[in-house]
Amino acid sequence: MFLTLLAVALAATPDSAPAEPVLLAAATPDPVIADPDWVRTPTVEELISTFPVAAIEKGASGEALIECHVAAGGALDSCFVLTERGGDYGFGTATVQLAQYFRMAPVSQSGAPVEGAVVRLPMVWKLN
Repeated sequence: MFLTLLAVALAATPDSAPAEPVLLAAATPDPVIADPDWVRTPTVEELISTFPVAAIEKGASGEALIECHVAAGGALDSCFVLTERGGDYGFGTATVQLAQYFRMAPVSQSGAPVEGAVVRLPMVWKLN
């Protein structure tokens, strides 16, 4: 009898009780700006200063695609690499560094507000 009561008491403890289902609100993804209106892009000097040195030495080319959030004033923030091609030269990291030189207009070319949205920035790194 004592074993039966102990088993019932253990079964009633919160640790072994079935968990209540938790409903999480679905996060609304930030809108992606497909048609940015760039009011500033990097200068030739800024492009050269961020080109991966090892790639320059080897004459290598590459590509990267990064994603950034658009901050107040059109600056790109919280950028990260989505894809990178062209070897281990750091084209993705270089594109993230280059993002600091881009600025967007307050609205896209189609009139959508950009602050708080996401923009994807493709970059082809090639020496001429």
